[in-house]
Amino acid sequence: MSERIENLIIGTKGWVFDDWVGDFYPEDMPEEWQLDYYANQFKCTLVAEAQWLSWDSDRLDDILESLEGDMFAFVFEVESLEGQTFSKLDYIHEKLGELAYGVLLVEPSSEALAQAEEALSAYRLTVKSNAVHLPGWQLACQGEQFSGAPLIVFKLQNQSLADTKALLEAYCKTFSPEMPGGLLIVEDLVSAKDVQDLKLMAELLGC
Repeated sequence: MSERIENLIIGTKGWVFDDWVGDFYPEDMPEEWQLDYYANQFKCTLVAEAQWLSWDSDRLDDILESLEGDMFAFVFEVESLEGQTFSKLDYIHEKLGELAYGVLLVEPSSEALAQAEEALSAYRLTVKSNAVHLPGWQLACQGEQFSGAPLIVFKLQNQSLADTKALLEAYCKTFSPEMPGGLLIVEDLVSAKDVQDLKLMAELLGC
């Protein structure tokens, strides 16, 4: 994924969901092919900390093969900042290059945030916290404050159509010529059609 994101890019937290088999993924599709198939529809994903910490060299090679030539953004969720975290994220970026787009720091302390800004300079950083913020872009979403690189994590289930539309409009109003787009991650398990409908709504709103 290039340095600048144009418009709004919508994806999900993870891409392997049993409920999507038959609904989105073909019944007979091997799980290792699902990322390539997912990336045809959705151009970003948030990867949970436990998942990306488990990735070894072979898994990263498989990801590169699946997404060869694609424009795609991995964002890595970080809940515990340790030396191992920094070294593993450095390694992932070395292997995946521009596919390793961003890091979402969940409720970091001020000290941990300062360490992350220094150690993770290869990534676009977003902070999810009501207490600690990065300068520049900020947006409140469902009671959570996001700051830094434009990214919000959103629970779609049980959200009214009017509230979803209002959130999309508020998010898109934060874009500018200098920062023309951002990411939206659907965090909860919903159907692929629900996420596709969200994409269509964003497109109709001009996001």
